[in-house]
Amino acid sequence: MTETEAPIQGIISVTRKGIGYIEIPGLPEDVEIPPENTNRAFNKDVVEIELLPKAPDTRQQGRVLRIVERSKTDFVGEVVEDKGNLYLEPDDRRIYTPFALGRATDHPTAQNGYKALIHMTEWLDDAKYPSAQIREIIGKKGEHETE
Repeated sequence: MTETEAPIQGIISVTRKGIGYIEIPGLPEDVEIPPENTNRAFNKDVVEIELLPKAPDTRQQGRVLRIVERSKTDFVGEVVEDKGNLYLEPDDRRIYTPFALGRATDHPTAQNGYKALIHMTEWLDDAKYPSAQIREIIGKKGEHETE
């Protein structure tokens, strides 16, 4: 993309491996966005991309410049504890990262192996995982009322 070309906007489809694809009108196949170039976009987010130089006989690749709009910010998954910190492993396998929920001592009702509904609050540039707040503890994973 040259400096005079406008960024392209589209809806990204992300696989469980974190690879994104965006359908661009006029191109013969979807643009592939490698995991290192998704810029933290999730499945179905509206994103702005730039096309990368295309090598012969390869799929067109791109890079996410920014997330225009998140498709969703609430997620359900399993609470896991690691070294005194809580995380949520999302049930949706296309969400390729856990969410940081804070210290276990700050959430006495959120226990390892419980299902929870969380709201993503931010994903700072220097943070490994997005931050989230627990909206609701649904119940113990595997119990009839929970699933």
